[in-house]
Amino acid sequence: MIGIISVTIINKFINEGSKMENFVQCPHCGQKHSADMTHCPVKGLPIYRTKRKSPVTKIDKKTWLIGGAGAAFVLISFWLILFFVILPAFQNQPPTVVEPPFTVPTLTLPPLETRFVVITPQNNETPQQGTTQTNEPTATTWEACENASLPSRLHIGATAQVALDPPLPNRVRQDPNTSAAINGYVDPGESVTIIDGPACDQDWVWWKVEAQSGSLIGWTAEGDQENYWLVPVP
Repeated sequence: MIGIISVTIINKFINEGSKMENFVQCPHCGQKHSADMTHCPVKGLPIYRTKRKSPVTKIDKKTWLIGGAGAAFVLISFWLILFFVILPAFQNQPPTVVEPPFTVPTLTLPPLETRFVVITPQNNETPQQGTTQTNEPTATTWEACENASLPSRLHIGATAQVALDPPLPNRVRQDPNTSAAINGYVDPGESVTIIDGPACDQDWVWWKVEAQSGSLIGWTAEGDQENYWLVPVP
């Protein structure tokens, strides 16, 4: 019973308090009017309600100093970690080595018919004692000049060619001597036709020849004391 009475009294005070909160004091007449009224019923003037200002939180100097020090510490820590930890880790990485692709060498075999060595029998016969092998064609020699060092192997109408050894061209002159003017040259291996001669000068046998490869005509020596410069063509 006492509890019920206590609850009733508390509710009454709460309701009265809520009713008191629904009244405002008029600044014109000094009386309390309902909060819903906008004008004073006594003087007819508008009732202005003052709004409570929200409290402005002021930050003291100590808080600013602590916040600034914390921000500076964070920035300095970031740059130290960046320069002394992250960047050296990237710089110390070994360079990437790109290995060339491995290629398998290919073996190319020659054609089947070229893999065998064909041995050709050779003639190993040696010349008999007292005989001499020579590749020069044999020719009949005769004494064209009385004091010539070598006998002549040519005659008028014969075909001759300049010797390949030594590989030097023969001079073709206007007259049968070494002081005459040079008409031209006959190269080694080139053929000529004997059209006149012989003539003798300085122990040499001279023949008048006509080159078969052109219109060159003149006198040329058959040889000197050791070698034939013109050899007969069989």
